[in-house]
Amino acid sequence: MEDWSKAFYYDETSPSCLRWRIKPSQHVDMGGVAGYLKSGGYYVVGFNREKYLCHRVIWELFNEEIGERLQIDHINGLRTDNRILNLRLVTNHQNNQNQKMQSTNTSGVTGVSLDSRNNQWKAKWCSRDGKQKNKSFSINKYGYDSAFKLACDFRIKMILELNLEGSDYTVRHGI
Repeated sequence: MEDWSKAFYYDETSPSCLRWRIKPSQHVDMGGVAGYLKSGGYYVVGFNREKYLCHRVIWELFNEEIGERLQIDHINGLRTDNRILNLRLVTNHQNNQNQKMQSTNTSGVTGVSLDSRNNQWKAKWCSRDGKQKNKSFSINKYGYDSAFKLACDFRIKMILELNLEGSDYTVRHGI
């Protein structure tokens, strides 16, 4: 792990939340903004001929080294918001529980999809042990709108139950 404190300091007035403690080049002064915005929406900083994600540097400035299978999640979903209070150390599974709705979603509700082949709405979720689960609601039996509502309500119920058991679905999951 790099000793980031030798090169950077945390400053929320910087767009990346990092400033240089050293003079990294003839074009950048000590105290200058460290990092630049990449096309993927994350701030990146170059240091010792390597590129690092600023939110990971910030996490390690305040906390321990990020383990091999861990990630840093932007709690509010804004990739540019590197304030330490917006960052949390998570597994990939936990990070997925804070994802916005997928662009391919056609129902408008995360975890609910139309199974037109079987004429039913499906509620989908992932159990605490990582297994995919689903429950179907027949359009023939309940009607189109009622089956959709039942699937939506059931998905919400399952997410609430999972959170009571210790899952980390956030309020912005699927928004």
